[in-house]
Amino acid sequence: VRSLAEETGEPAPLLISFFCAGTPSQNATDSLAARLSGGREVTDLWYRGHGWPGSFTVTLADGKTAASSYDESWGRELGPTMQWRCKVCPDGVGESADIVAADFWAADERGYPLFDEADGVSALLARTHRGLDVIQRASAAGVIVGDNLELDDLAGVQPGQTLRRRTLLARALGTRLAGRRVPNLRGF
Repeated sequence: VRSLAEETGEPAPLLISFFCAGTPSQNATDSLAARLSGGREVTDLWYRGHGWPGSFTVTLADGKTAASSYDESWGRELGPTMQWRCKVCPDGVGESADIVAADFWAADERGYPLFDEADGVSALLARTHRGLDVIQRASAAGVIVGDNLELDDLAGVQPGQTLRRRTLLARALGTRLAGRRVPNLRGF
């Protein structure tokens, strides 16, 4: 099978991904938005943003906003409703990309991530030589600022990702034994 890059003579696109926490249920999103809006019309919704980690924020038709902290929204309401397909996703850490971005949370004395609003820090992982070259050139040009990072430190502040990777095979096997389909896990 020939790639699109081979067929067109154009370079392959740079693949960029991120550590994905999963997709919450639509019902949980609707419920949180309704609670924050008091049933009024919502014209805009942000799961995160307007800061770091940022709040779940709704904008109402009158321009007013209402928000719930990251810890409250993701930790208590949205995260527990993550869709099953996310729990058996083989690539929530962007292994197929050239470059992957991840939140690099500050941590408490036990190593658990702190979700307080602060200046954001992200980790960039180069998964390919091409990705490393792009990151190094961006750093040399002053587009990004960074230091080297130990992968164990990143794993320590991404407990959801490390747990998902450790339990992926067992979840997939249990799902298959229950007669349900699972994603193709070859290569993961």
